[in-house]
Amino acid sequence: GYDILATPLTQDDAVYECGAFSTDPGATFDGLEPRTIESPHSYCNDLLVHQTYNFTESGIVEILISFDNDSVIQVFDDLILSYESAKRGTIQKYYSGQGFEDMVVIGSSFNLEFISDFEGVTYGYAFTATPLTDANSIPTCENFSLNPGAKFDDLSVQNIESPHPYCDYTHGFQEYRFTNETIDYLLIEFKPQSQIQTHDQLTLSFSDSGEYTTKQYPDIAFTSFAIHGSSFNLTFTADDDSYTGYGYKFTVTPGIGEIPLNDCERFEQDHGATFNDMNIHTIQSAHPYCDNLEVHQRYNFTDSTVTHLQIVFDEESEIEIFDSLNISYEFNNRTVTWSYPSAGFYDLIVPNHGFNLTFTSDYSVSFYGYSFDVTPLAGDFQLNDCESFAGNPGETFDGMDTQVIESAHPYCDNMLVNQSYVFTNSSINQIQMVFGSQTDIVGQDSLTISHGGIVKTFRGPDFSNFVIAGREFDLTFRSNYSNSVWGYSIYLIPVEKGSEIFDCDTWQAQDGANFNDTSSHVISSPHPYCNYMTISQHYSFSNETVTEIQIEFDLFSVENWYDSLEITYEVGNRHVTHSLTGSDFGGFIIESREFDLVFNSDYSNTDYGFDMTVTPLFVGSEPDTRCDSYKANPGATFSGLDAQVIESPHPYCSDLNVSQHYSFTDSSVTQLTLSFDLESSIEVVFDMLTISHTKADGTEVGNRYSGDGDFSELVIDTDEFDLKFVTDSIYTMYGYRITVIPGTVTTVTTQSQCKQTMTQEDLDNEMLMLREYYYKLN
Repeated sequence: GYDILATPLTQDDAVYECGAFSTDPGATFDGLEPRTIESPHSYCNDLLVHQTYNFTESGIVEILISFDNDSVIQVFDDLILSYESAKRGTIQKYYSGQGFEDMVVIGSSFNLEFISDFEGVTYGYAFTATPLTDANSIPTCENFSLNPGAKFDDLSVQNIESPHPYCDYTHGFQEYRFTNETIDYLLIEFKPQSQIQTHDQLTLSFSDSGEYTTKQYPDIAFTSFAIHGSSFNLTFTADDDSYTGYGYKFTVTPGIGEIPLNDCERFEQDHGATFNDMNIHTIQSAHPYCDNLEVHQRYNFTDSTVTHLQIVFDEESEIEIFDSLNISYEFNNRTVTWSYPSAGFYDLIVPNHGFNLTFTSDYSVSFYGYSFDVTPLAGDFQLNDCESFAGNPGETFDGMDTQVIESAHPYCDNMLVNQSYVFTNSSINQIQMVFGSQTDIVGQDSLTISHGGIVKTFRGPDFSNFVIAGREFDLTFRSNYSNSVWGYSIYLIPVEKGSEIFDCDTWQAQDGANFNDTSSHVISSPHPYCNYMTISQHYSFSNETVTEIQIEFDLFSVENWYDSLEITYEVGNRHVTHSLTGSDFGGFIIESREFDLVFNSDYSNTDYGFDMTVTPLFVGSEPDTRCDSYKANPGATFSGLDAQVIESPHPYCSDLNVSQHYSFTDSSVTQLTLSFDLESSIEVVFDMLTISHTKADGTEVGNRYSGDGDFSELVIDTDEFDLKFVTDSIYTMYGYRITVIPGTVTTVTTQSQCKQTMTQEDLDNEMLMLREYYYKLN
């Protein structure tokens, strides 16, 4: 049930409830005291409130609206504050939700409108309206663009700020100058609430020690800095109509004497040190370090007995993930680099008497930074597996023996290893790379092998064996600051000339070929081809008597739609492209003696690929007569009951229009069964095979065939039929091969499978569906 506490209230302690709120017209205020304006807490549904507030004190130029942190308005309700601007008309600002930004009203009055719907209420709003005179007014979007800057005659601290928030399509240029001749520098310190959207920009420009310098925000973080001199220029631009931010606010403090450096400035100007002793030295960043730093330092120990350095990190060391500390040194005639991001600050042996340090930070969050002790040591030293791996520059191999290269097991975090490997034997034409069975690399780490412009990157768990062309390659291994695992081992198997392995990398490295003869040549992909392939090759016949090239596919099968082969050539001013995907293409003729081949595969399935024969056709060569006898064939008449085979050339030719008639003369034949060979294929839609016959009642019936084969068996109740085969001028395929089996009365009555012949209307509907499918496919 319910319990209700009813408390009587006098006039003095009555609650501001929705009835009074909805009829409240606003107020007029005297003086310069801040005034609190609020809704009921919580407010009610179905409200429409209009109020006007006015400050009567002379000299008021602005009103600062500052919202209470508790203010919350349901997202479908609205608080609207508005005022009249002489330059921009009515200015309105809508508030809904929570986290309301302050607002500056130009003038001494403003209007308030509050609207609530029929569903749900919240706390409402409460804000303080503070009138401001010329002496304490805040920049507004109207007066900001007209502000030329200022000159200051004394040494007092000055506040410089944008409107809060600033407005879209704002552009301001201001010059600030301190005229006191004793000033040596200006210290600029940004307030923490400064915020500018990515597409807007604040630029401070000044002459510092004779060099013209600019600082742009938000390209860098709002960090404080000092400049030599007594003046600077300010440019602020908000050009788009998207979001705005709080803007900027900073103080300018004039100073006399040396510029005081903060920890980050001292850190940034520190270029390292040379140590003439054998003592332990501590090297550290600022704590915390600052954003937008790029520090380069060199540390060196001059004592001739120093053979290596021990680096031990303090356990407090921590760097933000997008910042980095790099320690590099020379070892085995190469540079070894160790990178430290936010974790994994393990100790290190540097096999050198010095090292370089680079520290960079972006403009986001900064952490404690780093601190480590460097101990100079003399005598022999033992590198651990990771230090030896990082210092390994690679190797040169003689002979034809199989070699094994490997990482440390397990490898370490924060590694960047660069190595080069070379086989010197000139009879080697390829290197086959076989990964060891234990190979494992964490997904965020990577092994990259590059050679001849081809780059292969491996991240666990897929480590496919491959072949590279040539006798040398570069290896790069990177690990981040998370977990490390076993690493890799790779068997390098040299391959002699004449025994080359044709794989995807070998194909990728080929540029095509220029044929100096007039013989046929076979061009193939690997079988099967690989994912993520983009092959671009150029083929040509140099013999100038070659006028055309006949292309025939011995086998063509690639993933339909997603993978493709393109043959492109130029004919006069025409650019002709044959784009092939799917399977079973016969061939075509191109009207040129050169062409470009482009093959693309995506990241999913692969297939056999292709084998194609290119045959040059040249002046004086015999014309292609494969289809001449076929085109002249009128059909045939068969006298017996034997099965007969009728077929097209394989592949058939372009530009065919063949009509043939076939019949059986034996009077016992009452039915013919036409069975298609499984290889039968005809270019879909554009090439067409039609088999027609006349039924006993005189009705003429036709069956059409086009596509990639799997043609259904056809049974006709007659002893004769007509065949028509029409092809266009572009692609060809295998064609058709039909076995015709004559049936007598006996064989017809014992058949168990009945066939229903399609009418012409059925055929027309089928063709419409087939054409619709074709256009969708393209």
